[in-house]
Amino acid sequence: MIKIKKDELIHGYLIRVLTIAGELQQTRDLAGILSDSGVIRELPILNEQQRTYFTPLTFKDIEHILTNNTPYRYTNTEVYNYVGDYVFKGKNEGNKNNLNSRTELRYCIECFREQIKIYGFAWFRLNWGYFIDCDIHDKRMCSLHTVIQKCCGKYANIFNCLQSALSGKCFNCQSSNWAFSSTVYLTDRNRSNYLTF
Repeated sequence: MIKIKKDELIHGYLIRVLTIAGELQQTRDLAGILSDSGVIRELPILNEQQRTYFTPLTFKDIEHILTNNTPYRYTNTEVYNYVGDYVFKGKNEGNKNNLNSRTELRYCIECFREQIKIYGFAWFRLNWGYFIDCDIHDKRMCSLHTVIQKCCGKYANIFNCLQSALSGKCFNCQSSNWAFSSTVYLTDRNRSNYLTF
């Protein structure tokens, strides 16, 4: 089983594992993890097919991920079990807890560069859900979702945007995606997109 990085957001981990497994081929494959507009909920939920890739996770693995890689903080065993069942087993027995906090998935170009240089791949950090500026590089982060690629003018859905952000290359023309990335721009009109967990 692929290990989650110490500071990796659970959504990014699920995307990474499912990409390697060949389960993420188009936008609809991201349902429950990432919306068409690049928004993530506090906790993702996997579909039946996706869940099969996480069955090797032990109780300890799930506890570790929920404790260290989600913004959700549980207070007792019953809530912990509910959250684990919600994410990894698709069980949603009524909304016992408010799992509706959301934020737009965003990233730091410098962190992605460093991750790729050191580890060979990039991942979304948990802390990015709390800020619009990177807590390591003190730079404004970039929005994941872009409708039109600035480099080539090609329409991009959220799946294309995800591919481009994680690789640093435009999914269409292969030019540097990061050179054309749009930083988070916060106004009263879009403030709700950047509500932190």
